[in-house]
Amino acid sequence: MSAADIKDILDRVDQYAQMAREALKAEGKPLGAETMTDEEHARLFELKAAENPNWILALPYVEGGLQELTRYERTRGLRGG
Repeated sequence: MSAADIKDILDRVDQYAQMAREALKAEGKPLGAETMTDEEHARLFELKAAENPNWILALPYVEGGLQELTRYERTRGLRGG
């Protein structure tokens, strides 16, 4: 994977984050994934992954990314704890 590929992935992550912030604001909800229920978080995670499977590859490189992955795995029963 080239540096340009990684930059593209990170740019897409930023775009998804902005979309999520705008959607939460429009619904009058507080910002931040921690304010979502586990099911809401899992559905958003699956939506982002379906739109761009490479998004998951960027998670280890962004702040809080591994926590997002771990939360999804726990919610869907893919990981204990």
